Amino acid sequence: MRLVWIIVILVAIGWFLSWGDSTLKERTQAAREKPRSEQYIAGTLDRGKAGAAAIDLNSYKQAIIMYKVNKGIRPQSLKEVVDAGYLPGGMERDPFGQLYELTYENDRARITSPGADRVRGTADDKVEEFPID
Repeated sequence: MRLVWIIVILVAIGWFLSWGDSTLKERTQAAREKPRSEQYIAGTLDRGKAGAAAIDLNSYKQAIIMYKVNKGIRPQSLKEVVDAGYLPGGMERDPFGQLYELTYENDRARITSPGADRVRGTADDKVEEFPID
């Protein structure tokens, strides 16, 4: 009878080890199928750059308002705001490497960044719109 129990226990141990090995293989395969960490990091970097662009746009908004208050006229370009000393040099480009764009429509100013796809007029554009006059 003891021999039967020993065989049953050894079979159970073998089954358990086999089950553990297959579970490990399944986990390894699932880990391989997950997105690569580089893709995750790239997505995180794009979100960080989008946040930085939003901060830049707010800084431009404040600088343009101060320019208008101090000089009495609207700046014709963002470079003019930087050249006048209202913002440090190098802020003409967004974190994605593209130029910010300043436009006016009636009494509203609009500053845009094309976003991560670097194409204006798409869903990921960053936009700051505010009254200027």
